[in-house]
Amino acid sequence: MSFVGVVLLARVFVPALIRGLGSPVQRLAGVPGELAVDNAVRNRSRTANTATALLVGVTLISTMTVGAATLLRSVDTLLDHKMAVDVVASALPDAALPARVEPLIAAVSGVAETTTLLGAHATVGSLEMDVRGIDVAEVDVIHDDAITSALRSGRAFVSPGVAKDAGVKAGERVRFSGDKGSADLIVEIADNLPAAVLMPRSDLRSIASAPGPIAVLARLDTGADSGALMADLESALATTPGVTMSGTAQQRQEFVDILDTVLAVAAALLAVAIVIAVVGVANTLSLSVLERGQEHALLRALGLTRRQLRRAVAVEAGLIALVGALVGVALGIGYGWAGAHTIAGEEMTVSLGMPWPRLVLIAAAALAAGLLASLLPARRASRTAPAIALAQE
Repeated sequence: MSFVGVVLLARVFVPALIRGLGSPVQRLAGVPGELAVDNAVRNRSRTANTATALLVGVTLISTMTVGAATLLRSVDTLLDHKMAVDVVASALPDAALPARVEPLIAAVSGVAETTTLLGAHATVGSLEMDVRGIDVAEVDVIHDDAITSALRSGRAFVSPGVAKDAGVKAGERVRFSGDKGSADLIVEIADNLPAAVLMPRSDLRSIASAPGPIAVLARLDTGADSGALMADLESALATTPGVTMSGTAQQRQEFVDILDTVLAVAAALLAVAIVIAVVGVANTLSLSVLERGQEHALLRALGLTRRQLRRAVAVEAGLIALVGALVGVALGIGYGWAGAHTIAGEEMTVSLGMPWPRLVLIAAAALAAGLLASLLPARRASRTAPAIALAQE
């Protein structure tokens, strides 16, 4: 409904924006710029309709692009909240993790840090379960400052489910018992752990006689291409059967693949919209050239060159396209955020994502479409002889 209102009000704001954006253009382009601005706002309805044709397409693709970026950023936050580890390579149930897994993962370009989780069976309070131990010196592989700063000897992290089942609260001292001995550790609670119970490796060895390697955790370089890295990791582990991979990087890539498909459809829609807009701008300029034949002839007779006349028509088309592009991108940002919030607002905290390079590319494509549409009308206007045009009725 708001977009219907925008379309209905286009006759009001499009000419106003053209005048506003045309002020610096007039100073830069001189007489052709002044002619372009005056001609663009002369027939307000026609100009508004032309800009609206482009506005629809730009708004659509901008909405899809901003919505996808917003959802991706929100999913990143959600995934980090659920598990603060990029990659987890683990052995199948009841299978040992080969020792060569960590070196293979660490050798992949784009992997920043790795560490091996040790595992053993223990009793947490009165609850029997598997526990995991991590080298405190390598705990930065988990990208959660609350965990990395608090995990040290004498402390352990448990998931909310374990805390509930074991009847423990954050800050309590809980007894962990294994086949080797017992240790009283202060418990903290976090819901984004790579294991249900995580403690320092030294504490695990104090209660378990022979903890074995269970999984390898990896942290990727900031800004790394998760899709390419996951493919490289799978290739590196291809000769190591019985190892499965999970973590936020894999889940993020699955979501990115879905969004890329959506954006590909949106790009196809944009291509159709641009074709329609090019035809619309070309028709508007052609009608304008026909209506102003004698006017153009008089300007030519008064000294306006063919190049200046072509420039005036091109600037007019550019201003119409620029207004449609800028308004479309602005609307797309608002609609994209609103759409993402509507889709996922109840499931996660929605954070606005701004894909500026793509938005600039969309606006540039719209502007290029307008300039492309001006070529034939500008050529026709400049090739008509002044004497012939003045003689026409």
